[in-house]
Amino acid sequence: MVVEDGIITYTDDDRAAAYEFSKANYYIRLLQAMHKVRPNIISWLNVEIRDATQDDYYIPESLIGRAKVMTINMTKKACEMTSCTPVNETRPCRKTDLTSYYRIGESKFDVQCQASCFNTAFKPTYDTTNNQIPDTPQLRWHNNSCRIVNHSVDSWETKPRYRSDTQYEKRLNDLPIGFQQIPNSNPFGSGVSYKMDRAYCSFYELQYDESKNTCVTSLIDQIVGAVVGSSLLQNLKGGIKAAINNGELLTLPNYVEALPKDKLPTVDEWLSDVNANFTIPEIIDYTKPVSNRRQKRNISKDYEHPRLLLERRYKARQTPDRVINLKKRANNVENPRRTKRDANQETSSNNNDNVNEKTEESSTAQRLWEGLLEYLTSEENRLYVIADGSQLAWPVLKKLVIKLAEKLGPQIVKIVTKIPGTIGLRVIQTAIKTVASKVVSMSVFRIGAQITLFLGRMLAAAASVVGWILFAAFIFDLMFAFWDPLGYNNIFPSKLPGDTMWNGELALRQAFGRATADYEWEQFTKLLLDEETVFSIGLESIIDQALYLDSLVVNSEGSVIDKGDHVSFDGVDTTELEETNNIQRAKIHRFNGKQFEMYNEYFYYRAQVNKILQKIGYISVLIGGLLLLTQLKLVAFLCLLFAILILCFGSLLSLDNNDLVNFFYNSPIKFIKQN
Repeated sequence: MVVEDGIITYTDDDRAAAYEFSKANYYIRLLQAMHKVRPNIISWLNVEIRDATQDDYYIPESLIGRAKVMTINMTKKACEMTSCTPVNETRPCRKTDLTSYYRIGESKFDVQCQASCFNTAFKPTYDTTNNQIPDTPQLRWHNNSCRIVNHSVDSWETKPRYRSDTQYEKRLNDLPIGFQQIPNSNPFGSGVSYKMDRAYCSFYELQYDESKNTCVTSLIDQIVGAVVGSSLLQNLKGGIKAAINNGELLTLPNYVEALPKDKLPTVDEWLSDVNANFTIPEIIDYTKPVSNRRQKRNISKDYEHPRLLLERRYKARQTPDRVINLKKRANNVENPRRTKRDANQETSSNNNDNVNEKTEESSTAQRLWEGLLEYLTSEENRLYVIADGSQLAWPVLKKLVIKLAEKLGPQIVKIVTKIPGTIGLRVIQTAIKTVASKVVSMSVFRIGAQITLFLGRMLAAAASVVGWILFAAFIFDLMFAFWDPLGYNNIFPSKLPGDTMWNGELALRQAFGRATADYEWEQFTKLLLDEETVFSIGLESIIDQALYLDSLVVNSEGSVIDKGDHVSFDGVDTTELEETNNIQRAKIHRFNGKQFEMYNEYFYYRAQVNKILQKIGYISVLIGGLLLLTQLKLVAFLCLLFAILILCFGSLLSLDNNDLVNFFYNSPIKFIKQN
């Protein structure tokens, strides 16, 4: 049973269901905002909306037929419209580059430097050298998903220039084409792999054995090589080719297909490629009654639901109306069972209660914000944010959460005043906490999620050759397929192209911390919308979640919910709500006498401990130096190492590390006399 201050309230399951209920309108608002920025991308998403069922989340009686579930998925077209191959055959793409074809082995082609590279995001980003960073990664449609491609490895496979940072190494990164691309059924990868082909073998004066997928020496070359040596034979053949080709050591074989001549879309054509059949659903008005409310009951379906669900529904139906009516009457709220005539008779008397109403509004404003900031910085919310995918440490997160939470108040004020009629104060408090927590979590996820951090690093690396090489070194550190050059001028082992791709994709998934490196539509919120817009859209869910929570009679554990005093925000002075919110915000930064006294005591204790540690460190350095003069090098080294550790420990203590101070301060062994 969930009890707060002796009152039965909502459970985590109830709050989770309220969030699921509000997602439909939340997604619609996001789509509307993003469609205004880039309709050429958003219009190609697959959007479906349907009636929610009890299998999705618990639906109270009053919301049956109105609750919706909305799903948004990437499509192949949206994936292709977003993909960016960030390097051409010789250098990183620039904004002024036109989309062009490049060869993949002997017979395949793909596009590079697409319009999406630098024209997707609402605001461009730059690296430290002022090069614009691509907005989106290289993507490939596979297994009904839009997969992020490890462009470092993919470029290594298809564009030999990126096989070494030296420009150029013969027959290593000066080859005119890369390896041949082949399909790959690996469900976790991007759908392709690579292998050697005739062209690659020909660059090393070898023949391609398709049955073994490797380069081999012909029978004649084996015989001649046995006499004159294989290296001499290869160099002789290479010299003859160069003489025939006017000094060109490496030329494309005549069986390699020419690049396509068809025109590729410009930026303007890319922007105008909008799906004319795409429509965004309208915002769902949950206050409207459902037509044809009575639905045929499916007995067999009822029995498929868990027993707890049926018990909860039964208990909700059996809850006496008089309990709810008495609660409302105690708070001077209109009883739904009263007639219109009864309500009209009381109108004049209600006009005489202005003083009482203002007092009630004041207390309502105070209670509305009660505990919001404390909750957002609590252990419960910390676990919630970390579970949502953030990789930042909690001390860093906590400062970020406080900063974000302080921005919520003014926007929440505007939203709660839109709530029609009356509602339980505890209902709206729960809705505000749930939505605020989710909005803060989403903002943190945009900044600190593992996939966000790594994707940003990947895109930044593509802005320059140096950055690409550094990033490639990082990627290859994660891989276990390494090779040694062998044979004639850096020819690779036959299995290397496939092994490199497989391990490169594995490294990418490990870096993202996911089974598959999918590019989801939610990434567009970061690309197309600023933080303020995402904040506002997220907070709009308060009304929908409050409506859902207010529709519950019993919580997920079957206990009757105490929804608190019923209040109305119609005509509430927003200035007073804002002032009360400012007071609550100030409390989190304000020192009281006790805190000030504790801060001074901690500061004194910190200074004393730091002074002692410094003395120990300096003495250890002195002893180590003396021991070094006496040739006791090992003991001297240990003393110097101890001194370094002590001084580092002292520097940690001086950096406002209260956890460290707490350890010494509360230790049963008192190192320093406390004030």
